[in-house]
Amino acid sequence: MKKLTAVLLALLLLGGAFGAFSALAAPTAGPYDLFVSPAGDDAATGTKDAPLKTPAAAKERLKALKGTTAEKAGVHVWLGAGVYEFAETLRFTEADLPNVTWAARGDGDVIFSGAREIAGFTENTANGVRVFTKRLTDADPKGFKSLFKDGVQLSVPRYPETGYFTVDRLCPEADLWTEENTPWSMTLGQRAFYADPADLGVEFTNPMDVQVRILHYWHDELMYLTEVDRATGRLGLSRPSSMRIREIDRYYFENVFEALNEPGEWYLNNESDTLYYVPEENETAEACVLRASSLECLMEIDGVSGMRFEGIRFTETDWNIPTPGDWWSDNWRSENDIDAPQAAADVKGAITVRYAENTAFTNCEFLNLGADGVKLTNGVRHSRVDSCLFRNIAATAVYVGGPNCLPGEPDAAADITVTNNLIEGYGRKFFCAIGVHLTYCDGAEISHNEITDGYYTAVSCGWNWGYSYHLTKNIKITDNLIYNIGQGWLSDMGGIYTLGFQPGTVLSGNVIHNVAADPGEGGYGGWGVYLDEGSSRMLVENNLVYCCASQSFNIHYGEGNVIRNNIGAFSAEGQVSPGS
Repeated sequence: MKKLTAVLLALLLLGGAFGAFSALAAPTAGPYDLFVSPAGDDAATGTKDAPLKTPAAAKERLKALKGTTAEKAGVHVWLGAGVYEFAETLRFTEADLPNVTWAARGDGDVIFSGAREIAGFTENTANGVRVFTKRLTDADPKGFKSLFKDGVQLSVPRYPETGYFTVDRLCPEADLWTEENTPWSMTLGQRAFYADPADLGVEFTNPMDVQVRILHYWHDELMYLTEVDRATGRLGLSRPSSMRIREIDRYYFENVFEALNEPGEWYLNNESDTLYYVPEENETAEACVLRASSLECLMEIDGVSGMRFEGIRFTETDWNIPTPGDWWSDNWRSENDIDAPQAAADVKGAITVRYAENTAFTNCEFLNLGADGVKLTNGVRHSRVDSCLFRNIAATAVYVGGPNCLPGEPDAAADITVTNNLIEGYGRKFFCAIGVHLTYCDGAEISHNEITDGYYTAVSCGWNWGYSYHLTKNIKITDNLIYNIGQGWLSDMGGIYTLGFQPGTVLSGNVIHNVAADPGEGGYGGWGVYLDEGSSRMLVENNLVYCCASQSFNIHYGEGNVIRNNIGAFSAEGQVSPGS
């Protein structure tokens, strides 16, 4: 009873940490500080009474202070309440002044948005329901894939509207490789498959704008259609699959005009530039205002240190099909435009930081973003994400890691802290994304975070399979609350997932529950703590793990691990799986 009381008290204390974000004190301007307001003027002096209008203008104004005493003393940019619309990515480079704090003034919400308003709708009918429509003009955003209303991301229609179809048969004549010459045993680079013709009961409007999502293994292939043969069921894909498609795989279509019928759904006909929106019952076309985004990345920091952001809401960005990134050196992926087969690793960051020290995001909100939330990559050191809210993130909320180099090299990521954050609703567009994903990093703390409502792993640490050299070590994953993840979509996941040889890594004090993998044919592996291939020299202690679809604890293979004083309970396939 004492132990149960202690656990419940800990959960209450942990949950209470996220009730509200800290109020910001009213600014006291230093001699070099600037003020910015959406009602300001970029030709103004930048004082409290004559603020600038845009963050971009403030950034340029501060360049004149490089090499002066202001560079060492530090400068604040005080941001007045309102919406700052970003038409392009705000980029900080070595030419910019370091040691600048960008902070909300405290007079209301400060919103950095990648979206613009669309109004002027007329009422019509489509698919038997009331719709608002607008023919977009040159003043409106075009070609966007993300639409928002009153701070909520609206949904595109899917077909079937509920449930899934199942791949009917394969199409080996379209495969990029055969069994004999495949570069990886788990891919054939499939460029087509056959649906049951009965499942193609609708003739898609603009079929090349329709996306197909295939759910299998630990990845969800997301691509456009290039061919729809309703007689044979053959579906052509816009890029080769990264993993083998199986006849048991589930799939469905997104962005289908013929399925547009539920309030809050929308569809953009890119051929006619006509936007359709299904309104709520009490909405009128005259009063309808939506916000559309075609900007993927809000901000990049590259080569400038000491940048701090406090009390800012980063929101409303678009998503794109990811292109092959740096994490696999396999030429076959880049040569054939093949997606990363794990963890949505190729997705860009709405906020990306490179080659910078002492970067901090504190008391910020990251809402409705079409990429990773914060991406701390090559050469980022002594930086932190603290007391922030992440909600409705298309991919990973916080990504940490550069290349697998030696400690101290310019590219090495080191000493990163991700703490006291609430992450709810990650992987909303790229299901295999992760709450906090750490690849290669020399020392980090991931602690006191609440992570929930994702379709794949909550915390992933390490990026080497087996016992080869691994920059990642001395990682503290402690006192996190993780629950309601997986939700039956994909396979091979954990509340906390680790890979590779990483001495000094500690998993302690975490509470993990309700982890569920794909329950269907071919689905497996919804574990609480998952030490995958080569996870070694770790300490796993004082964790409470329960109600997982597989075992509470799973070990694939590794050496030198100490696993002690943990509790596993009520998991469907047992409490411990010793693996291979």
